[in-house]
Amino acid sequence: MNKTERLLPVFMIILGITSTACRKDVEGLYIAPELEPYVAEFVAEAASYGVNVQLQDMEINWVSFEGQPYLGMCTVFGAGDENDSGRRVGINVDLLEQYKEELASGEMVDAIRIVVAHELGHCARELNLGHRNLLSHNGLHQESAMHYRALNQTSWKLEKQNYYMELFVGTEDVDW
Repeated sequence: MNKTERLLPVFMIILGITSTACRKDVEGLYIAPELEPYVAEFVAEAASYGVNVQLQDMEINWVSFEGQPYLGMCTVFGAGDENDSGRRVGINVDLLEQYKEELASGEMVDAIRIVVAHELGHCARELNLGHRNLLSHNGLHQESAMHYRALNQTSWKLEKQNYYMELFVGTEDVDW
């Protein structure tokens, strides 16, 4: 059992207690129940790299993009720096519908995992990452979890640790 797997239950408990106690707005922390395991996994992965992701003043929820091609979006309210008034991660509600059976059974879905990791890469104050549109030398896969196009699930499975390393350590340390 690796460090992330050992820490995941602790983060799930903390997120469960915190999210049920907070209001659904950007003044506190709100995480849609179906997204809690993905956020907990992200926070645990960050911790395994020595990054303490704080989620205060953040809402992580399902949203409708009304026909737009977005899978997710990070919105920063206020100044856009560490003094902003809150942040919202919106995950396309179509993913909730598409994977409702898997979510109902408690199965983790890579398509949702990828979008949550990408959007928290933008929205987590400790990361605050922009898009990195890097491709492999042969152009067959994206070398960035922060690419403006969504990663495919096969690339995620093959390069998951590299994508997490990029998010939490930096691109120069990733061996693609």
